[in-house]
Amino acid sequence: IISVLVTAIQTIPMIELYLNSPLTEAFSKEVFAMYTMPFKNTLTLFAPDFFGNPATLNFWSTIYGDGTPHIGVIPLFFAVFALITSKRWEVKFLSLIALIIFFFATRGPIFFIVDRLNIPFLTGTSSARTTFIAAFALSILAGFGLDAFLKRRKELVTQFYYLIAGFLLIYSLLWLSTFLLPDILQDPAWKEKLKISRHNLILPTLIFLSLPIAYLINRIIFPAKSLIIFVILILFATTFGGIYQSNKILPFSPKKFFFPKHDVINWLSENAGTNRFFG
Repeated sequence: IISVLVTAIQTIPMIELYLNSPLTEAFSKEVFAMYTMPFKNTLTLFAPDFFGNPATLNFWSTIYGDGTPHIGVIPLFFAVFALITSKRWEVKFLSLIALIIFFFATRGPIFFIVDRLNIPFLTGTSSARTTFIAAFALSILAGFGLDAFLKRRKELVTQFYYLIAGFLLIYSLLWLSTFLLPDILQDPAWKEKLKISRHNLILPTLIFLSLPIAYLINRIIFPAKSLIIFVILILFATTFGGIYQSNKILPFSPKKFFFPKHDVINWLSENAGTNRFFG
Protein backbone atom coordinates (compact mmCIF):
# COMPACT_ATOMS: atom_id res chain seq x y z
CA ILE A 1 0.00 0.00 0.00
CA ILE A 2 2.80 2.41 0.90
CA SER A 3 4.56 1.80 -2.43
CA VAL A 4 1.31 2.45 -4.32
CA LEU A 5 0.81 5.73 -2.47
CA VAL A 6 4.41 6.83 -2.98
CA THR A 7 4.33 6.14 -6.73
CA ALA A 8 0.83 7.59 -7.21
CA ILE A 9 2.36 10.98 -7.97
CA GLN A 10 3.63 9.38 -11.20
CA THR A 11 1.11 6.63 -11.96
CA ILE A 12 -2.08 8.75 -11.71
CA PRO A 13 -0.91 11.40 -14.23
CA MET A 14 0.38 8.57 -16.45
CA ILE A 15 -3.01 6.86 -16.49
CA GLU A 16 -4.73 10.17 -17.22
CA LEU A 17 -2.30 10.84 -20.06
CA TYR A 18 -2.92 7.40 -21.53
CA LEU A 19 -6.72 7.78 -21.40
CA ASN A 20 -6.51 11.11 -23.21
CA SER A 21 -3.88 10.12 -25.78
CA PRO A 22 -4.23 8.63 -29.30
CA LEU A 23 -2.97 5.33 -27.89
CA THR A 24 -6.57 4.46 -27.02
CA GLU A 25 -7.87 5.12 -30.54
CA ALA A 26 -8.47 2.68 -33.40
CA PHE A 27 -5.21 3.80 -35.06
CA SER A 28 -3.11 2.37 -32.24
CA LYS A 29 -4.99 -0.93 -32.44
CA GLU A 30 -4.16 -1.09 -36.12
CA VAL A 31 -0.49 -0.48 -35.38
CA PHE A 32 -0.56 -3.20 -32.72
CA ALA A 33 -2.08 -5.70 -35.17
CA MET A 34 0.22 -4.88 -38.10
CA TYR A 35 3.68 -4.26 -36.69
CA THR A 36 4.68 -7.56 -35.17
CA MET A 37 8.08 -9.19 -35.46
CA PRO A 38 8.30 -11.99 -38.06
CA PHE A 39 9.39 -15.22 -36.39
CA LYS A 40 12.28 -15.51 -38.87
CA ASN A 41 13.75 -12.34 -37.36
CA THR A 42 14.82 -14.32 -34.30
CA LEU A 43 17.81 -15.30 -36.47
CA THR A 44 19.16 -11.81 -35.83
CA LEU A 45 20.03 -12.99 -32.33
CA PHE A 46 22.89 -14.83 -34.06
CA ALA A 47 23.57 -12.35 -36.88
CA PRO A 48 22.10 -8.84 -36.44
CA ASP A 49 22.14 -8.01 -40.16
CA PHE A 50 21.22 -11.43 -41.53
CA PHE A 51 18.36 -9.74 -43.40
CA GLY A 52 20.40 -6.69 -44.36
CA ASN A 53 20.47 -3.20 -42.91
CA PRO A 54 18.48 -0.03 -43.76
CA ALA A 55 21.72 1.97 -43.58
CA THR A 56 23.02 0.07 -46.61
CA LEU A 57 19.58 0.00 -48.29
CA ASN A 58 19.44 -3.80 -48.48
CA PHE A 59 17.12 -4.76 -45.61
CA TRP A 60 14.71 -7.43 -46.87
CA SER A 61 12.65 -8.29 -43.81
CA THR A 62 10.37 -6.00 -41.78
CA ILE A 63 10.73 -3.78 -38.68
CA TYR A 64 14.45 -3.21 -38.32
CA GLY A 65 15.54 -2.35 -34.80
CA ASP A 66 12.53 -3.26 -32.66
CA GLY A 67 11.96 -6.37 -34.75
CA THR A 68 15.58 -7.52 -35.07
CA PRO A 69 16.70 -8.38 -31.51
CA HIS A 70 20.42 -8.74 -30.85
CA ILE A 71 22.46 -8.53 -27.66
CA GLY A 72 25.77 -9.72 -29.09
CA VAL A 73 26.89 -13.20 -30.12
CA ILE A 74 29.02 -13.92 -27.06
CA PRO A 75 26.44 -12.54 -24.56
CA LEU A 76 23.83 -14.74 -26.26
CA PHE A 77 26.12 -17.74 -25.77
CA PHE A 78 26.47 -17.09 -22.05
CA ALA A 79 22.73 -16.39 -21.69
CA VAL A 80 22.03 -19.89 -23.05
CA PHE A 81 24.88 -21.23 -20.91
CA ALA A 82 23.19 -19.84 -17.80
CA LEU A 83 19.91 -21.45 -18.83
CA ILE A 84 21.40 -24.94 -19.17
CA THR A 85 23.75 -24.87 -16.18
CA SER A 86 22.08 -22.80 -13.45
CA LYS A 87 19.20 -23.71 -11.14
CA ARG A 88 18.88 -20.22 -9.66
CA TRP A 89 15.37 -18.85 -9.56
CA GLU A 90 16.57 -15.59 -11.13
CA VAL A 91 17.73 -17.47 -14.22
CA LYS A 92 14.40 -19.28 -14.54
CA PHE A 93 12.48 -16.04 -14.05
CA LEU A 94 14.49 -14.09 -16.64
CA SER A 95 14.27 -16.97 -19.12
CA LEU A 96 10.51 -17.05 -18.71
CA ILE A 97 10.28 -13.28 -19.23
CA ALA A 98 12.33 -13.48 -22.44
CA LEU A 99 10.20 -16.38 -23.72
CA ILE A 100 6.93 -14.58 -22.97
CA ILE A 101 8.14 -11.44 -24.74
CA PHE A 102 9.15 -13.37 -27.86
CA PHE A 103 5.77 -15.11 -27.94
CA PHE A 104 4.16 -11.68 -27.63
CA ALA A 105 6.31 -9.92 -30.24
CA THR A 106 6.03 -12.67 -32.88
CA ARG A 107 2.25 -13.21 -32.91
CA GLY A 108 2.56 -16.16 -30.59
CA PRO A 109 -0.07 -17.28 -28.06
CA ILE A 110 0.65 -14.36 -25.71
CA PHE A 111 0.00 -11.87 -28.52
CA PHE A 112 -3.50 -13.23 -29.16
CA ILE A 113 -4.34 -13.34 -25.45
CA VAL A 114 -3.35 -9.67 -25.04
CA ASP A 115 -5.20 -8.75 -28.22
CA ARG A 116 -8.39 -10.54 -27.16
CA LEU A 117 -8.34 -9.05 -23.65
CA ASN A 118 -7.43 -5.60 -25.05
CA ILE A 119 -4.98 -4.96 -22.21
CA PRO A 120 -4.21 -1.22 -21.86
CA PHE A 121 -0.69 0.01 -22.70
CA LEU A 122 0.25 -3.34 -24.30
CA THR A 123 -2.19 -2.86 -27.18
CA GLY A 124 -1.32 0.80 -27.63
CA THR A 125 1.72 0.34 -29.87
CA SER A 126 3.74 -2.18 -31.87
CA SER A 127 4.27 -5.45 -30.00
CA ALA A 128 7.75 -5.69 -31.54
CA ARG A 129 8.86 -2.78 -29.35
CA THR A 130 8.68 -5.00 -26.29
CA THR A 131 11.71 -6.99 -27.49
CA PHE A 132 13.94 -4.61 -25.53
CA ILE A 133 12.61 -6.33 -22.39
CA ALA A 134 13.73 -9.70 -23.74
CA ALA A 135 17.10 -8.19 -24.67
CA PHE A 136 17.44 -6.84 -21.13
CA ALA A 137 16.57 -10.24 -19.63
CA LEU A 138 19.03 -12.04 -21.93
CA SER A 139 21.76 -9.54 -21.08
CA ILE A 140 21.37 -10.24 -17.35
CA LEU A 141 21.33 -13.97 -18.10
CA ALA A 142 24.62 -13.52 -19.95
CA GLY A 143 26.10 -12.07 -16.77
CA PHE A 144 24.88 -15.05 -14.75
CA GLY A 145 26.31 -17.43 -17.35
CA LEU A 146 29.74 -15.82 -17.47
CA ASP A 147 29.87 -15.59 -13.69
CA ALA A 148 29.02 -19.28 -13.36
CA PHE A 149 31.68 -20.27 -15.87
CA LEU A 150 34.39 -18.18 -14.23
CA LYS A 151 33.61 -19.57 -10.77
CA ARG A 152 32.91 -23.21 -11.73
CA ARG A 153 35.03 -23.71 -14.84
CA LYS A 154 36.22 -27.24 -14.02
CA GLU A 155 32.70 -28.36 -13.18
CA LEU A 156 31.03 -26.76 -16.23
CA VAL A 157 33.70 -27.11 -18.92
CA THR A 158 31.91 -30.07 -20.54
CA GLN A 159 28.69 -28.05 -20.95
CA PHE A 160 30.83 -25.21 -22.32
CA TYR A 161 32.25 -27.47 -25.04
CA TYR A 162 28.81 -28.89 -25.88
CA LEU A 163 27.34 -25.42 -26.24
CA ILE A 164 30.27 -24.36 -28.44
CA ALA A 165 29.44 -27.31 -30.66
CA GLY A 166 25.75 -26.36 -30.69
CA PHE A 167 26.48 -22.78 -31.77
CA LEU A 168 28.92 -24.05 -34.41
CA LEU A 169 26.12 -26.21 -35.77
CA ILE A 170 23.72 -23.26 -35.91
CA TYR A 171 26.22 -21.06 -37.76
CA SER A 172 27.07 -23.93 -40.11
CA LEU A 173 23.38 -24.33 -40.97
CA LEU A 174 23.01 -20.59 -41.54
CA TRP A 175 25.99 -20.59 -43.89
CA LEU A 176 24.73 -23.68 -45.73
CA SER A 177 21.29 -22.12 -46.16
CA THR A 178 22.78 -19.06 -47.87
CA PHE A 179 24.56 -21.30 -50.38
CA LEU A 180 21.96 -24.02 -50.97
CA LEU A 181 18.60 -22.23 -50.82
CA PRO A 182 19.14 -20.18 -54.01
CA ASP A 183 19.60 -23.42 -55.99
CA ILE A 184 16.62 -25.06 -54.29
CA LEU A 185 14.25 -22.10 -54.72
CA GLN A 186 15.43 -21.21 -58.24
CA ASP A 187 14.50 -17.58 -57.64
CA PRO A 188 16.91 -14.76 -58.65
CA ALA A 189 15.45 -12.49 -55.95
CA TRP A 190 16.30 -15.00 -53.22
CA LYS A 191 19.80 -15.37 -54.65
CA GLU A 192 20.40 -11.65 -54.07
CA LYS A 193 18.79 -11.71 -50.61
CA LEU A 194 20.88 -14.63 -49.40
CA LYS A 195 24.00 -13.06 -50.86
CA ILE A 196 23.36 -10.18 -48.44
CA SER A 197 22.84 -12.66 -45.60
CA ARG A 198 26.05 -14.49 -46.45
CA HIS A 199 28.06 -11.27 -46.42
CA ASN A 200 26.55 -10.22 -43.07
CA LEU A 201 27.30 -13.60 -41.50
CA ILE A 202 31.04 -13.05 -41.69
CA LEU A 203 31.48 -10.71 -38.72
CA PRO A 204 29.16 -12.48 -36.21
CA THR A 205 30.73 -15.83 -37.14
CA LEU A 206 34.23 -14.45 -36.52
CA ILE A 207 33.11 -12.93 -33.21
CA PHE A 208 31.69 -16.28 -32.12
CA LEU A 209 34.87 -18.12 -33.17
CA SER A 210 36.83 -15.68 -31.02
CA LEU A 211 35.17 -17.33 -27.99
CA PRO A 212 36.76 -20.81 -28.25
CA ILE A 213 39.98 -19.25 -29.59
CA ALA A 214 40.16 -16.92 -26.56
CA TYR A 215 39.63 -19.89 -24.24
CA LEU A 216 42.35 -21.88 -26.04
CA ILE A 217 44.81 -18.96 -25.81
CA ASN A 218 44.06 -18.58 -22.10
CA ARG A 219 44.64 -22.32 -21.53
CA ILE A 220 48.03 -22.06 -23.24
CA ILE A 221 49.16 -19.02 -21.22
CA PHE A 222 47.51 -19.94 -17.89
CA PRO A 223 46.85 -23.73 -18.06
CA ALA A 224 45.26 -24.06 -14.62
CA LYS A 225 44.97 -20.54 -13.28
CA SER A 226 43.17 -17.31 -14.10
CA LEU A 227 40.79 -16.73 -16.99
CA ILE A 228 41.80 -13.08 -17.26
CA ILE A 229 43.05 -13.37 -20.86
CA PHE A 230 39.82 -15.10 -21.85
CA VAL A 231 37.69 -12.36 -20.29
CA ILE A 232 39.71 -9.54 -21.86
CA LEU A 233 39.53 -11.09 -25.34
CA ILE A 234 35.79 -11.79 -25.30
CA LEU A 235 35.08 -8.32 -23.89
CA PHE A 236 37.12 -6.82 -26.72
CA ALA A 237 35.30 -8.92 -29.35
CA THR A 238 31.87 -8.06 -27.90
CA THR A 239 32.68 -4.34 -27.62
CA PHE A 240 34.02 -4.25 -31.17
CA GLY A 241 30.87 -5.92 -32.52
CA GLY A 242 28.62 -3.53 -30.60
CA ILE A 243 30.46 -0.40 -31.73
CA TYR A 244 30.55 -1.58 -35.34
CA GLN A 245 26.83 -2.31 -35.35
CA SER A 246 25.91 0.96 -33.62
CA ASN A 247 28.00 3.05 -35.98
CA LYS A 248 26.49 1.26 -38.97
CA ILE A 249 22.88 2.11 -38.18
CA LEU A 250 23.57 5.32 -36.20
CA PRO A 251 26.69 6.84 -37.76
CA PHE A 252 28.34 9.57 -35.73
CA SER A 253 28.46 12.33 -38.32
CA PRO A 254 29.87 15.81 -37.71
CA LYS A 255 27.41 18.23 -36.14
CA LYS A 256 27.74 20.62 -39.10
CA PHE A 257 25.89 18.12 -41.31
CA PHE A 258 22.87 18.14 -38.97
CA PHE A 259 22.75 21.92 -38.55
CA PRO A 260 24.31 23.38 -41.70
CA LYS A 261 24.66 27.13 -42.08
CA HIS A 262 21.66 28.29 -44.09
CA ASP A 263 19.42 31.36 -43.97
CA VAL A 264 16.23 29.30 -43.51
CA ILE A 265 17.67 27.15 -40.73
CA ASN A 266 19.17 30.16 -39.01
CA TRP A 267 15.80 31.96 -39.10
CA LEU A 268 13.96 28.94 -37.72
CA SER A 269 16.43 28.45 -34.87
CA GLU A 270 16.13 32.11 -33.92
CA ASN A 271 12.33 32.32 -34.14
CA ALA A 272 11.14 28.86 -33.11
CA GLY A 273 10.73 29.77 -29.46
CA THR A 274 8.94 26.91 -27.72
CA ASN A 275 7.57 25.52 -31.02
CA ARG A 276 8.92 22.57 -32.97
CA PHE A 277 9.59 22.36 -36.69
CA PHE A 278 10.45 19.64 -39.12
CA GLY A 279 10.83 19.14 -42.85
